[in-house]
Amino acid sequence: MLRHALRWSAALAVVVGFVSVPAGTARADAAKSIAHYIMGVSHEFEDDAQAAFLEYQEAAVLAPSSFPVQMRFGIISSRLGYSAAAIKAFSAAIQIDPSDLQAHYFLALVYSSVKDYDRAAEQYEIILKTFTTLEPENIEFYVYLGELYYSQGKVDQGVAQFKKIIELQPKNTGALLQVGAFYVDNARRPEGIELLKRCIDVDPAQSDCL
Repeated sequence: MLRHALRWSAALAVVVGFVSVPAGTARADAAKSIAHYIMGVSHEFEDDAQAAFLEYQEAAVLAPSSFPVQMRFGIISSRLGYSAAAIKAFSAAIQIDPSDLQAHYFLALVYSSVKDYDRAAEQYEIILKTFTTLEPENIEFYVYLGELYYSQGKVDQGVAQFKKIIELQPKNTGALLQVGAFYVDNARRPEGIELLKRCIDVDPAQSDCL
């Protein structure tokens, strides 16, 4: 099954390569890029990551505006620990298609691996904002985004996410606690106490609210 899947990926590389190459690119360069891309797939099938890296690198040079080429080059670079090359490739992929969340996710992972947490957080923020727009009733994404803001020290923005959760789920004790505690600590004590009381009404055993 895996063998067939990889053969299909190589075949699809040919189609995707031609579709992805911009109009101004020389057809000879496009053909060479596709050839290097397919060789990269072949080397990956043989578990020769270094050889695959070199082939994808050539493909990226010949077709710098090809999204699948940049993504594949970024993935193999990341796998080999070539963080600078991976960051460059995923950043190029995002320039080509900013809406592709997978590219943002991979870039965030690479930034995290080199301990550049602020830039990683920026990528996660883009992903989470997209999901909260697509699924405005899914509180899980507001929680993730709120905690992300907290980790960055953006407390006001974090609290704003938990307030959205309260709007959607007025009895959500976690959100009531987060916002209530913030208000108590930031000169809005009466509002904070009211939210903490609501939290206890929902769950009298909520020790943090108590």
